[in-house]
Amino acid sequence: MKKLFILPLLALLVFFSSCKKEYITQVTPSKTIYQDIKITDWVYDATDKTYYTKNIDLTNDINTVEYADGAISVAVDFNGATHNYEALPQVYNGYSYTYFYYNGILKLGVGDAYNQSIPGLPFSGTITAKITLIPATYVP
Repeated sequence: MKKLFILPLLALLVFFSSCKKEYITQVTPSKTIYQDIKITDWVYDATDKTYYTKNIDLTNDINTVEYADGAISVAVDFNGATHNYEALPQVYNGYSYTYFYYNGILKLGVGDAYNQSIPGLPFSGTITAKITLIPATYVP
C-alpha cells in the first residue's frame, strides 16, 4: 500500500520540479571619493562674479563606459570634519553653490544668488567634498 502511495508522489515530484534559468548580471558599483578643498584652491572669476575651485581630476576614476555614461553627485561638508554633507546645487544665505564636470574634470562654484559681486568666500578653512560616481549604460 505504501508503494502505491509513494509512486504517484514521486511522479508528481518529478513533474513539478524543473530547471530554473538564472541570470547573473555584472553590476558596477558606485564610487565615492572624498576630496579636501583648501581655501587657497578657490579662484575668483570677475566675469562670472563667482569663485571656482581648481580642477579636480577624475579621469582615473571615470575610465569605463559605465562611469562615462553615468552621473556625478556632489555633497560638501563646510566644516571639513563633521561629516554633515549638504547636497549641491543649493542656495543658502544668498550664496549659490554649484558644480559642473566635463571630460573627467570637476569644478565647484560659489557665487551670489542674485549675480552680485561677493566680497569673499562665505566659509573659511578646508572643506570636504563627497563626490559619488554613479554608473549607467547608455540605452539608445
